Amino acid sequence: MRADLVPHRDCGPCNVCCKVPIIDTPEMKKSPGVLCPNCVAGIGCQIYETRPEVCREHYCGWRHLALLDDSWRPDLSNIYVELKYLSTQDYSGFTAAHPTGLRITLLGELSPEHTELLAANIASLVAGDIPVVLTVAGPPEKMRGALLLNPILKPYPSDKAVFAEALAVVFRACQDMPAQQYVFG
Repeated sequence: MRADLVPHRDCGPCNVCCKVPIIDTPEMKKSPGVLCPNCVAGIGCQIYETRPEVCREHYCGWRHLALLDDSWRPDLSNIYVELKYLSTQDYSGFTAAHPTGLRITLLGELSPEHTELLAANIASLVAGDIPVVLTVAGPPEKMRGALLLNPILKPYPSDKAVFAEALAVVFRACQDMPAQQYVFG
């Protein structure tokens, strides 16, 4: 097991990472929101032992972050978290405390519990100047824009109610973004 993964935590029947992200490498091309042709829903990767390097190196944030309990597994929470290196152009003038941030993709309706916990986690990350990017999954083969939350939410006070209200506005803005066809580079 990789040292950077939470011990005794495995993917189980979750295969969100085989569907949600874009894979645009020389060895593999997969559009957003489309299940990888090598994956069987509920079973997993049919070429696991020989899967491409891009797949071998990727684990979602739930596998990396012990603070996210078992209920945060992406297929259970509708929240897909990725640890991402964000280049300086992703920051839009924001100065980050760390070059690695979190990209949070909302996959569907969130439970009230997960909405509250997500808001608390985002507030903590924003307060610590850790980059947080939010997006909402689009229909198959399409993607929505992503918003860097730090410059939007940093000005709000640490009052939980005010922050939650501002975050709800941002969630709606992400959901309202038009989905665009992804074009491989």
